[in-house]
Amino acid sequence: MMQPRVVAMEEGKDPVSATKTSLSRALPLRILVICLLFMVLGVGLSIISMYSVRFSMIPQIAAKSPSTVLQPWFEDATSTWENFIRPPSNLMHNMNDTELLWRASFVPQIKEYPFKRVPKIAFMFLTKGPLPLTSLWDRFFKEHEVLYSIYVHALPSYTGGYPPSSVFYRRQIPSQKLAIDIIKDTTYYPKFKEFCRPACYVDEHYFPTMLTIQSPHLLANRTLTWTDWSRGGAHPATFGKADITESSFKRIFEVTKVILGVKANPVSVSED
Repeated sequence: MMQPRVVAMEEGKDPVSATKTSLSRALPLRILVICLLFMVLGVGLSIISMYSVRFSMIPQIAAKSPSTVLQPWFEDATSTWENFIRPPSNLMHNMNDTELLWRASFVPQIKEYPFKRVPKIAFMFLTKGPLPLTSLWDRFFKEHEVLYSIYVHALPSYTGGYPPSSVFYRRQIPSQKLAIDIIKDTTYYPKFKEFCRPACYVDEHYFPTMLTIQSPHLLANRTLTWTDWSRGGAHPATFGKADITESSFKRIFEVTKVILGVKANPVSVSED
């Protein structure tokens, strides 16, 4: 009876050891299946939680006021052309020079207007603080609002105290970079003051020289005003009451080019 058992053990066919071997092989497979199940369950819960958070935020976004989510191009959101071309009621802004030039590039490409356009005259008031004769100017501009645009350029420290009924209310514009460069200059002005001999003028010699050195890329390198040098002398003509005629304005609007050195450059004259 002992011989068959011994033979079986010698041949490696012990039932107990065979059972242990099969169990050891099945255990890693079972652990792998359990891990895969947990992984699938975790991914599923993650996807469900992501969609739950996403859809739960929709009512909160919808409940926000339109002014905090989307702001219109202009103050009145109604779709009329009057609102689209209407200038802002407050001219103060916090745009830098680059942003301001980009905003100014939004010009219509179609030259004709779909409405009757009334040309305006722009008035720029340069003042250090309160504007003198404000009441007189208010009476002068009263009831002619469609014929003019007003801009007030004061010192940056002056905020203006004009009442809402005044034509100067919210018409103050901020100082730009070139104006600040002139105010803070302590390098070139002392040189001009010491060495520049008459006839030496701030607007004709100091400003162009200093700004060409400091900020040449911001200069148009041409005058912004129409001048008449035909009368001779060291300065352009001073216009008086007799010069303000229809023919004088016609001469200004008929200018098509300006001479810079030896080169003729086209120029655009606006009726605004």
